[in-house]
Amino acid sequence: AGLELRTLAEAARVDRFQHRFQEALGKSLRAIELARRVNDLRSEVAARYEASIVLEVLGDPDGARHHATEMLALAERLRDRFWLNSALLTLMILSYLEGDWQTARDFGGRGLAVRAMDPRILGLRTLLEYQVGDFAQGEAYLKRLLEVMRLTPPGPSVPYVVPAMVIPT
Repeated sequence: AGLELRTLAEAARVDRFQHRFQEALGKSLRAIELARRVNDLRSEVAARYEASIVLEVLGDPDGARHHATEMLALAERLRDRFWLNSALLTLMILSYLEGDWQTARDFGGRGLAVRAMDPRILGLRTLLEYQVGDFAQGEAYLKRLLEVMRLTPPGPSVPYVVPAMVIPT
């Protein structure tokens, strides 16, 4: 069951990257069921992340929020900074897409308190501030984002991808 759980969680990610959203969701939900039997919090977090992203893409923000909130609680129990920030980022994105700017800022602030140089959160916070017209704040977050990129060895990595998407947007 443990091996099946980890395999399903990873297969869900592959399906999501291939835009096979229904398949990804099915595998994620099956992995979450198995996680309860096996007590593998890390794999459950990964499965809930995939489920939340897929449900967001499929237009089910309530379902996405449910899994992201559960993921956040699990990541807090694990004390895993990557998964903690991934959960906070997912909740930030959902709030951002709904136009709930303050809640999006709050989730982003919590994420930056955990990892001040998280390029994913810095990128979304840059966009948020520019879109609501706070150009000074947008510029401040953009400078932080570019600093993360400068501190990272060149290559196809998140610290380089996020600025490439944020700047033209």
